[in-house]
Amino acid sequence: QESIWPVSYPALTAKPTERIQLLANPKKDFSLGAEEWRKSPTTALQIITSEQLERLSRPKRRTNSYHEHSCPIWHISPRAMTCQMPLRVSQLAHPKTNHPDFKIDREVETCISQSAKRARITPRLEHLALPRIRGNNMFFCVGQPEEAIRPVSKSASRVSANPRTEELAKPKELSKEYLPLREAVWAIARGVRTAVSSPRIQELSKPIMR
Repeated sequence: QESIWPVSYPALTAKPTERIQLLANPKKDFSLGAEEWRKSPTTALQIITSEQLERLSRPKRRTNSYHEHSCPIWHISPRAMTCQMPLRVSQLAHPKTNHPDFKIDREVETCISQSAKRARITPRLEHLALPRIRGNNMFFCVGQPEEAIRPVSKSASRVSANPRTEELAKPKELSKEYLPLREAVWAIARGVRTAVSSPRIQELSKPIMR
């Protein structure tokens, strides 16, 4: 198989050093020698354990009570069957009763009686069953441009404003030092068009050479 980069002739004939040969050796695979390690005698296998370690290494045994309660149905002792139950325990053993006003949930479909089916409603009930019509006060009909947007009552139209109301009704005046905005295109004066620039201005108008 050819290499990607061309190898020079001196590189092919060069002799590696001892360090390079040491680094070129493949890494040992310790997984293959696991069986040999198990077979080889070690100091850890030859150590004699103490009585305390042997006792702790033994599995824990189950007691007789564990075997009795391992069954889902526990065996009741005769003492528990013949004991007398106190009044408080018998009171707590009774199931909780429902409230006197408790009513069971009705079914989804209610049964309509025949009398309700044959009943006739009165004119008063028909009148009460009609929806209530509310006036829409959010919008007003658009009339003539000179008319008011909202309806003005006659008493409000005949009221005369006092001097304070007339003063507040006046629009806000501009300051005496206010200057209106200039137009986008300024008018150039005729004197500016015919003016001749001085040598100093011409010198300053030249770009800086870098």
